[in-house]
Amino acid sequence: MSRTITFIAWLIPLSFYSASAHAWGLFTHIYFAQLLIWAVPLADPRLRRIAREFPRLVMAGACLPDLAIFGKYAKTDAFANNHQWEITEKLFREARDDREVALSIGYGSHLLVDVIAHNHFVPAHEILWLDLPMTTHIAAEWAMDAHIRSHLFATPQDLLQREASGLMAYVARQFGCSAEQSRAAISALATGDGWLRRGRIPQLLYQVARRVDKPLRRRFDHYIGATAELLPQLERVLQGETPFFAAEAACRLSAQAQVSRHKESQIRMRLPLPRDLFLQIEMAKEIEAMAAPISVPAMTSVG
Repeated sequence: MSRTITFIAWLIPLSFYSASAHAWGLFTHIYFAQLLIWAVPLADPRLRRIAREFPRLVMAGACLPDLAIFGKYAKTDAFANNHQWEITEKLFREARDDREVALSIGYGSHLLVDVIAHNHFVPAHEILWLDLPMTTHIAAEWAMDAHIRSHLFATPQDLLQREASGLMAYVARQFGCSAEQSRAAISALATGDGWLRRGRIPQLLYQVARRVDKPLRRRFDHYIGATAELLPQLERVLQGETPFFAAEAACRLSAQAQVSRHKESQIRMRLPLPRDLFLQIEMAKEIEAMAAPISVPAMTSVG
């Protein structure tokens, strides 16, 4: 009981961040972008070549969806729909060169990873830890950031600042905002993430969570492995296909209800996760085709 109280005491202050921070997790997004480049590469040889030729742009692209956090700061609503699948397809289709293709690959990887994060990982931890909207969301994602931090080749702040000049023009053009608004949002995201890491809040939270929640490391590794297996499906998103799952859960309570259908032991250790993000769409198409009326050949009379 005392450990649970201690953990709750760590969670509650995070609510002060929720209004402005929404949710971070950029370390985790960069980690999966790295896997997409070197460990779980895309099947298309052209995309594979581009990702390996411009790895920093793939990783920087994986940070861009979270510009939505700082849209108000930059005085623009241009980033309000950043987590829609159509944005990934648009960025890929309108890419003017290989560098912009690399950015679109990274951008899409962020959304793909968020399918598991927002529809499964976060709801599971709201059930296991504490059901505080946004607070537990942030805590779970920051804890995962700390879990994988030693495997990163670059930080969000480093990527966004070093690639700033190219990113600012790209974001302004693709999202329809001014150069100054683009600069303000990218700078705020880079600086904000830097402050977060220097404060060591994710690491401290992770240490407390591990003491209270003993299966945490094994459970986190399970999510990492299952999510990594989905990365090759990004190619279908780039080509304009829409997965069954949204990158952001449409309803927090609905996502929780779906997770709650599983046994508590599964939620705590190895929650069953989707292996094909398009499967249920394809099943629905098959059912619809089977239910379609069969046209009867016209009757003819002979005589």
